[in-house]
Amino acid sequence: MDLVEATRQKLQTYIARANEVYGRAFDMPVVYFDLAGRTAGLAYWQSWKIRFNRQLFIENPANFLDDIIGHEFAHLVAHAVNPGRRIKPHGEEWKSVMRWFGLEIKRCHNMQTTPARGMRQFRYVCACQKFALSLVRHRRFQMGAAYRCRKCKKTLAFLHEI
Repeated sequence: MDLVEATRQKLQTYIARANEVYGRAFDMPVVYFDLAGRTAGLAYWQSWKIRFNRQLFIENPANFLDDIIGHEFAHLVAHAVNPGRRIKPHGEEWKSVMRWFGLEIKRCHNMQTTPARGMRQFRYVCACQKFALSLVRHRRFQMGAAYRCRKCKKTLAFLHEI
């Protein structure tokens, strides 16, 4: 299967639907297949481009053709039809586009993935439970960020690396 051609054809169907629904002409986004790790796709509305995970696409072509491509293009359309507004990535504006596209409204994929690199984790605790935070959040904590438990509202405290 030619990923580029299959993606272009699928995007054409979503572009045609968006043109019909919103009464304007949407351009074909620039598409890259350069993501790695667990992320299936990312949309950049400012530059009108979409990035996809080539390996996940090869391993799960039906998921990409049925869900991921439309999901990412819906992000672009949601921003285009709401210019100048700060909208949430998976907020009502995006959900509305997903409904017009006839797609299931879901935030994350459920494909089996292998991380691009080993994920270091760090144990944090509050008054009611334990958490495993990523290296990024651990470093933010070291720089002064504070994380609170949603249940007990207490600030998390670092214990040790897992």
